[in-house]
Amino acid sequence: MTSQCVGNKFDERVLVAPASLVRDALNFKGFSADALDKFDSVLDSNELTFMRRGDAEVDPNFIQLVPYVLVVCETGAEPLVFAYRRGAGQGERRLASKWSVGVGGHVNDVDADAREKNVGRAALEKGVRREINEEIIVEAGELDFKAVGLVYDPDTEVGRVHLGIVYKLCLDAPTAWHNEAAIENAEFRPVSKALEEIDADHERFESWSVLALNGLYRAAARTKGARTLYTDKTALRVDGRRWDQTRAIKFQRGFTNAAGSVLAAAGDTVALCVASVVEDVPEWMKRGDVAPNRGWITAEYRMLPSSVKVRKPRQDRPDGRATEIQRLIGRSLRAVFDAEALGPRTIYLDCDVLQADGGTRTLCVSGACVALIDALNSIRDRLPDPNRYPIRDAVSAVSVGLINGVAALDLNYVEDSAADVDMNVVTTAGGRFVEIQGTGEEQTFDDSQLAEMLSLAKKGTSEIAALQRAVLADAWPFK
Repeated sequence: MTSQCVGNKFDERVLVAPASLVRDALNFKGFSADALDKFDSVLDSNELTFMRRGDAEVDPNFIQLVPYVLVVCETGAEPLVFAYRRGAGQGERRLASKWSVGVGGHVNDVDADAREKNVGRAALEKGVRREINEEIIVEAGELDFKAVGLVYDPDTEVGRVHLGIVYKLCLDAPTAWHNEAAIENAEFRPVSKALEEIDADHERFESWSVLALNGLYRAAARTKGARTLYTDKTALRVDGRRWDQTRAIKFQRGFTNAAGSVLAAAGDTVALCVASVVEDVPEWMKRGDVAPNRGWITAEYRMLPSSVKVRKPRQDRPDGRATEIQRLIGRSLRAVFDAEALGPRTIYLDCDVLQADGGTRTLCVSGACVALIDALNSIRDRLPDPNRYPIRDAVSAVSVGLINGVAALDLNYVEDSAADVDMNVVTTAGGRFVEIQGTGEEQTFDDSQLAEMLSLAKKGTSEIAALQRAVLADAWPFK
């Protein structure tokens, strides 16, 4: 075949597969190693073809097949991965200034040989070699690369029309250099460091880099042994706890001069939860369709830049994760809230994570509740009816998950990163559920496992509620 690339990258002809063919064969999103076996049926299909890239980018009926190569050195005590930052002047605007651990690009018709029986498979292998040779310089003879998985991100317009074939190029020593001028800060770095940076701010990285590193190396953490990530209920966890133990949880009241303030800690996770009383309500509550003389409780959540090992850039506005968490905190407290009993005022719950080691959202729910009670007690004589308390019960929250099939309570960062299933559970002090957030991160779960996790979570929240009551002592407002 003759290349149709004439200088404009969108005029090059790239390898594509019908979207229906890919989706029928591959039922996944994110990263999958298992999907490689089924991908053979896509590569062996005679429906693969080459089409103009500009057309393929906007045609949902086709998916572009793109090799994505991780250059790694796994001969030492810790695996290293070749990482780099794309310069602002590089070709893909959406990737400018993003960090990446993958090299590669589209398979062109120049990679195809009409004499090959299977044009798509042959073109893909040739395209991988061409992309490696174009983008990096390695001190190696024969390139030792192997397909290890697929990445697919159908939740975005760009991701919907691209399927990444993930390869690992394994080197004996960390000796490789990037061969493109638009690449900055290229270096080998420990995989653990790259994962920490992703946790601190995943939006700094290409989405495929996040998916590939998480899929390949977080899953590998499960093989480290029972002491690190246990495989049965008799083994101790990484911090010496039993499977049904929470971390050491503490609430220190009156940490600042605010109406209510609590320094909350769960193991190495520390958060400052402050409740402020404002004698006004949000503008939306002043409209005629909202009952008068009602109050409001709302929450804000932030992670301080130094709360994680790799500094998290300070943000003027909450990102998607922070927005989700602060909504959870607000919902959890409003579930037991009597708006009329508060009167026309607002209580703001500001939750700032000082140090993060997993479970920040659940700790903030529990700490914010103590701060809220202190704030309410400080204005009790100004309430419409001092005998009618604005919340009906306390709330507390804890995480629970499945690791290697074993249910564990109050996950720290290492456990949360490797959990097959991750849940956050909020309950009242009386034992009623407020919210259950559950996700099969790597596996599905059945009814019995769900029941076990919920039972474990209620054990944890019951213990936390007892701690809340003990630290509030005479300030505990409930009978």
